[in-house]
Amino acid sequence: MRFGKLTSDAAVVALGRLAVPAAALATNMILARTLTRAGMGQVQEINVHVQVVVNILTVGLQTSLYNFLPRIELSQRRAYVWRNLWATVILGVGTGAVVAAEAPVFARWVGTPEIAPLVRIASLALVASILATVVDPLFI
Repeated sequence: MRFGKLTSDAAVVALGRLAVPAAALATNMILARTLTRAGMGQVQEINVHVQVVVNILTVGLQTSLYNFLPRIELSQRRAYVWRNLWATVILGVGTGAVVAAEAPVFARWVGTPEIAPLVRIASLALVASILATVVDPLFI
């Protein structure tokens, strides 16, 4: 059985969209096996904050790519994508650096000062999540 180009392209997009949730599921499964319930609760508490920050900071990034990229002339698309990509990299790395630097402050704010190292690790997840937001529209 031979698939057409549209089917192959749709499969790539579907796999691309599946990659982030699959990685999150695998990470949570590994953490659930290795951490205590209290430790996993702390990780999930930080994860909720990370997801809120990602959603706030990236509002409009995907939508702008979905809406404007098809309408831009072919010769200008590359520049538009690179501008969005660099803006996302600067936003992600900048936010991750601030969160890593201010980890003790954030840990005290959530009422658990001893989780500052987890907050620093979560800053890496924050950077990766922000960068992943532009991947989906680019596949399409």
